[in-house]
Amino acid sequence: GTLVEYYDFTLFTIFLPLMAPLFFPAPTLEASLARCYWLLPLTAIARPLGGLFFGKVGDLLSRRKALLGSMSGIALATFIIGVVPTYHTWGIWATIILMLAKVIQLFCFGGEFNGAGIYVTEHAEGHDEMRASNYFLAIMTSGALIASLTGIILSQPSMPIWSWRLAFLLGALAGLIGILCRKNLK
Repeated sequence: GTLVEYYDFTLFTIFLPLMAPLFFPAPTLEASLARCYWLLPLTAIARPLGGLFFGKVGDLLSRRKALLGSMSGIALATFIIGVVPTYHTWGIWATIILMLAKVIQLFCFGGEFNGAGIYVTEHAEGHDEMRASNYFLAIMTSGALIASLTGIILSQPSMPIWSWRLAFLLGALAGLIGILCRKNLK
């Protein structure tokens, strides 16, 4: 789950130069990117709120339910980012939907990262919490690395302009697989 989470999180940053003119049109690429950066305050607020929300769910109901909920939200938001029409097709609604999907993704990201880290250390076999935590961080970094490699491949000049969507749809599919795996967590 954490691998998928960091894959999805990193993708948006990688493809932002391609996506900015499609959802935040402006006379120049720099102006489109500047408009995209308005997402940062929204996501900066959403992530800790998600951590609080899913932390409470994990404490009151179960870590499994919190992790299933956060992964489901990330997968759904990533799917929406991959399929939402551009500003040219839907106008301002495309921008609003993209922004909402990103906020939902980061809200769930806040719950995923903290919840998964707690789950891993709570269930470390043989009281080896330190090693389990290190594996958790290695998996997190692997997700960002896979997203970077995906970005390199899909942003080649020979790829179609819409190839960035494939990366997000792949992330949503991986999230669905993660959800199915998590249904069997203790």
